[in-house]
Amino acid sequence: MLTQQVAFDPRDEPDPRVRWRAWRMWVADGCPPGCKAKYIERARELQLVDDSPVARSCVNPSRAERRVEP
Repeated sequence: MLTQQVAFDPRDEPDPRVRWRAWRMWVADGCPPGCKAKYIERARELQLVDDSPVARSCVNPSRAERRVEP
Protein backbone atom coordinates (compact mmCIF):
# COMPACT_ATOMS: atom_id res chain seq x y z
CA MET A 1 0.00 0.00 0.00
CA LEU A 2 1.36 3.41 -0.94
CA THR A 3 1.28 6.20 1.59
CA GLN A 4 0.61 9.72 0.48
CA GLN A 5 3.44 12.20 1.10
CA VAL A 6 2.28 15.02 3.37
CA ALA A 7 3.47 18.42 2.18
CA PHE A 8 4.96 20.98 4.51
CA ASP A 9 4.33 24.40 2.99
CA PRO A 10 5.47 27.28 5.21
CA ARG A 11 5.27 29.91 2.45
CA ASP A 12 3.24 32.25 4.66
CA GLU A 13 6.36 32.73 6.85
CA PRO A 14 8.33 35.69 5.44
CA ASP A 15 11.73 34.78 6.93
CA PRO A 16 13.49 32.13 4.82
CA ARG A 17 15.68 31.13 7.78
CA VAL A 18 12.58 30.32 9.83
CA ARG A 19 11.00 28.41 6.92
CA TRP A 20 14.13 26.32 6.43
CA ARG A 21 14.52 25.62 10.15
CA ALA A 22 10.84 24.66 10.54
CA TRP A 23 11.03 22.31 7.56
CA ARG A 24 14.20 20.63 8.88
CA MET A 25 12.63 20.09 12.32
CA TRP A 26 9.48 18.69 10.68
CA VAL A 27 11.50 16.23 8.59
CA ALA A 28 13.60 15.22 11.60
CA ASP A 29 10.38 14.38 13.46
CA GLY A 30 9.18 12.09 10.68
CA CYS A 31 6.91 14.51 8.74
CA PRO A 32 3.84 14.41 11.01
CA PRO A 33 0.68 15.74 9.35
CA GLY A 34 -1.12 18.84 10.57
CA CYS A 35 1.68 20.30 12.70
CA LYS A 36 2.93 23.19 10.56
CA ALA A 37 2.03 25.93 13.05
CA LYS A 38 3.92 24.17 15.86
CA TYR A 39 7.11 23.93 13.80
CA ILE A 40 6.88 27.50 12.50
CA GLU A 41 6.44 28.85 16.04
CA ARG A 42 9.36 26.83 17.42
CA ALA A 43 11.56 27.87 14.50
CA ARG A 44 10.70 31.54 15.14
CA GLU A 45 11.65 31.17 18.80
CA LEU A 46 14.96 29.54 17.94
CA GLN A 47 15.73 32.16 15.29
CA LEU A 48 15.09 34.96 17.81
CA VAL A 49 17.59 33.35 20.14
CA ASP A 50 20.14 33.01 17.34
CA ASP A 51 19.64 36.64 16.30
CA SER A 52 20.00 37.93 19.87
CA PRO A 53 23.20 39.93 20.53
CA VAL A 54 23.46 38.19 23.89
CA ALA A 55 23.42 34.77 22.24
CA ARG A 56 26.16 35.83 19.82
CA SER A 57 28.37 37.01 22.68
CA CYS A 58 28.15 33.70 24.56
CA VAL A 59 31.01 31.28 24.15
CA ASN A 60 30.05 27.95 22.71
CA PRO A 61 32.12 25.39 24.62
CA SER A 62 32.21 23.06 21.63
CA ARG A 63 33.87 25.81 19.57
CA ALA A 64 36.02 27.37 22.25
CA GLU A 65 39.73 27.32 21.69
CA ARG A 66 41.18 24.39 23.53
CA ARG A 67 44.67 24.45 24.92
CA VAL A 68 46.66 21.33 24.34
CA GLU A 69 49.28 20.67 26.96
CA PRO A 70 52.50 19.09 25.73
